[in-house]
Amino acid sequence: MNNNHANDVLLKALEEDARAEAIRLVKAAEDEAAAAMRQAASEAGSLEAARMEETGKTGARERGARRAAAHLRARALALEARREMVEAVLAEALKRAEALPRPEYARILNALFKELRDEWTSEDAPVARLHPDDMGLVAGMKMGTGADIELVPDPEVRLGVVFHSKDGRVRYENTIPSRIRKAREGLMPFIDKALFPEGT
Repeated sequence: MNNNHANDVLLKALEEDARAEAIRLVKAAEDEAAAAMRQAASEAGSLEAARMEETGKTGARERGARRAAAHLRARALALEARREMVEAVLAEALKRAEALPRPEYARILNALFKELRDEWTSEDAPVARLHPDDMGLVAGMKMGTGADIELVPDPEVRLGVVFHSKDGRVRYENTIPSRIRKAREGLMPFIDKALFPEGT
């Protein structure tokens, strides 16, 4: 197995871990979402019972408004659960990435670096920003033209590399966090299906 293939496997494994964690959290949240809907329905039922006791004092418009308010409250609870699940998935995936053995992380870092180097189209060599702890881990710091890539330590860059032009007008990020954030879009259908079943 060559290094490029091994790096691809590791990166895909991290992204798949995020997806698997999302599925697990969705299953755990289905009961909570259903409970929120049941609570809203119960509140709506209580409001309806109170209306019956008022012997017709409350008009149809007000009854509808109360039912709508209860439904909106349930939807708001579900949306908050969705946000919390997404953040939990991303946090767990990042935690796993940070726990990678140093040699495995170095291979991934070099793969991320090489991807940006190979995709850089400007004739001028870029500046590469890396976390200070990662400065000694990258190799191949020359462009195909032989121009040197300037390495700059940047504590704001986590688990990957950022390339930018010397004038700062062009910037590309290739980090594990940025790749996991892209996986967020793939998590949404799973989460939405659990929290917002058809007809709710």
